[in-house]
Amino acid sequence: MLMSAVLCAATCGASAAEPVWIGDRGNAAPAFEKSFAFEKPVASAELRISGLGFYEAYLNGRRVGDRELEPTPTDYTKRVYYSTYDLTREIAATNVIRVLLGNGWYNSAETGVWRFDKAPWRDFPRLWADLAVTFADGSRTNVVTDATWSVAPSPVLFNDFREGEIIRSESRPLPPLKAPRRVQVVSAPKGRLVPETHEPARVVERIRPVAIEKFENGWILDFGKNLAGRVRMDVRGAKEGDVVSFRYDERKPPAERHIDCYIRALPSTNAWNLADAGYQTDRFICNGDAHETYAPRFTYHGFRYVLVRGLRTAPAAEDAWAEFIRTDYATTGSSLLRTSDETFNKLIRAAALAYDGNFTDGFPTDCPHREKNGWLADATLTATFGLYRAGTENALRDWVRLIAESQRPNGSVPCIVPDFGWEYDGHSCCNSGPGWGTALTTLPTILHRIRGERDFLVEMYPAMRRYCECLWKDLKDGLIVDGLPDWMAAKLLEPDKCWTPRTPAKLTSTAYAYRSFLETASAADLAGASADASELRRRADVVKAAFNRAFHRGGGVYHEGWACGQAFALNFGLVGAKDVEGARRQLVKAVHAEDDHIDFGMLGTSVVFRELSKAGETALAYKMIMNTAPSFADWIRSGDTTLREDFPGNLSRNHPSFGDFAAWAYEYVLGVRAVEPGYGKFVFDPQVQGLPLTYADGTVLLAKGLRPIEASWRHDAVRGEIACRLVVPRGTKAEVPRLGKALGPGIHEFVLSSAFQGN
Repeated sequence: MLMSAVLCAATCGASAAEPVWIGDRGNAAPAFEKSFAFEKPVASAELRISGLGFYEAYLNGRRVGDRELEPTPTDYTKRVYYSTYDLTREIAATNVIRVLLGNGWYNSAETGVWRFDKAPWRDFPRLWADLAVTFADGSRTNVVTDATWSVAPSPVLFNDFREGEIIRSESRPLPPLKAPRRVQVVSAPKGRLVPETHEPARVVERIRPVAIEKFENGWILDFGKNLAGRVRMDVRGAKEGDVVSFRYDERKPPAERHIDCYIRALPSTNAWNLADAGYQTDRFICNGDAHETYAPRFTYHGFRYVLVRGLRTAPAAEDAWAEFIRTDYATTGSSLLRTSDETFNKLIRAAALAYDGNFTDGFPTDCPHREKNGWLADATLTATFGLYRAGTENALRDWVRLIAESQRPNGSVPCIVPDFGWEYDGHSCCNSGPGWGTALTTLPTILHRIRGERDFLVEMYPAMRRYCECLWKDLKDGLIVDGLPDWMAAKLLEPDKCWTPRTPAKLTSTAYAYRSFLETASAADLAGASADASELRRRADVVKAAFNRAFHRGGGVYHEGWACGQAFALNFGLVGAKDVEGARRQLVKAVHAEDDHIDFGMLGTSVVFRELSKAGETALAYKMIMNTAPSFADWIRSGDTTLREDFPGNLSRNHPSFGDFAAWAYEYVLGVRAVEPGYGKFVFDPQVQGLPLTYADGTVLLAKGLRPIEASWRHDAVRGEIACRLVVPRGTKAEVPRLGKALGPGIHEFVLSSAFQGN
């Protein structure tokens, strides 16, 4: 029980003018508690709360809400999110509120390569809460965090968002706090306290294991697909003090521990003297009850397999389930793009699963295990596909704001967000180069193009302009000479060195800078800054001229004529009109020179397939995707259910960064491409000539409140006809080039010629 109960008549204390934060330095995951009572009927009760790094709240023994890993991580020196809950139906005459805190990103002790233990915001966990109550007679009161709260240790003995948790089993319902004491009033985090307006993380799917296999002194649970989240498991027949460990992995043990490569185990985990202590491992300390439930709170893992050790009896399938956690945005679900080729369908599903598994907690990440970092390039490369089939715009918008808030005075941005300065040199625009930094200009542009978000593009214009100033100062003879190149390319100039692709960083970085000037000029037009727009376009012209001086070899051949460089020059608009056809011919020639295999990396993936389709070679692009290794389909044939970080599969097997091929499929296989922002006008023109497909159907999401675009086609190759069905939502119209007319809102069925018609 609480140290002292407080009975409230008209007030439990006024709402503080400044939020009061409480904390406790002595516990790994403290539990805070407050008792209060009312003498009058309650009309409404609303709780605003933020607990750093993560919190889990209870009112009268029942959990408040169903959000996970709250609040979304940020740079806590700039921004701190809080959430709001309506507790009107849960409030009683006498109440106890309890809040458990975890370390999250706020207090990471992990000492690996990312060095979050050196983050400038790092401190012990702390809590702010304000329960606003309105009584039936119209009077009001607030129950707020202050020195009257109590604190005690929680069942979570250790927690780290990469290392995992050590959890002591607890009785149900929620037991009283043991040895509570008064809290400390602590300093507030430096960041602004703002409401979390994007969708929260939730458990969106629960999956039973598809197989359980004995392995050494434990059991391997196989959940059938690679996902992000955790396992809940009923533990039966344990003795008091038994320790059951859960080791999460993408591969079945004893596979190489590839996801450990950047991590150094924490000394505090070794104190338990367990052979398998360390990365992506939880430990559950049993209390001897006949039925106990392992359920971590403040971490999540990337996994398909879980190695369970310490059980006295074999687990049954009904004892365990994986909980898939992601940001709870809407998706097209079963309306994901489907074709007559099931391997290709699995590949599209793998791209979607990798995307969702890396949008776990309110912002896009690169992998759900080793890093969980918000790499700018990965997010930018996958945003288009994400928006085609998921309502990610709210979270993306908030994340771009975090990028802008992380901008340095010289206009530069970090390469990961949330950021604390990892490997930031403070001079160049982004230590990973424009392929990463231009997320600040490209993501608002994508949101404008796909969701019609004009106001957000205008809002971001000042930050975009500052970034372009940094780019301009970084130019050397009109080129950007630094930055990461076409990352994780299938073919390298130096084997096993992922930073040595065929296409140099100087080419790709300069192309990104050119596009960034043009994107920002368009934002300037919308913002009414016409003089800025003219200057930005002038600077873009300077970069274009320098790019062609440096890389154009004549006749449309760029650099060494390899596919990535050719496609970059074409896709970014850097090729002169008279050389476009020559550049396309060279692109096709370069692909054939590799026996129609992929030789590029994640940057090249975003441009090569589209430029092949514009050249009338959609079937060739499809062949590259579906070819033998190196190809994306080879991953599916190898049993993967998500996308890899690299082609051999030596690294992560849940990376979204190659997923833009799926966006290409929506645009050229399904055939739906935006012409005007927000699909005010779109083109429907499936490029089926030569494709080994007989049908495709899918749905493209539009802005909230609008019906999605629904498209399907069936190809009769003998007749050379495509039978189509197209649902055009209100507020938009479809151009169908092969019909020679536009279609307004409604359901349309028609037949097209399957011959290639244009770009």
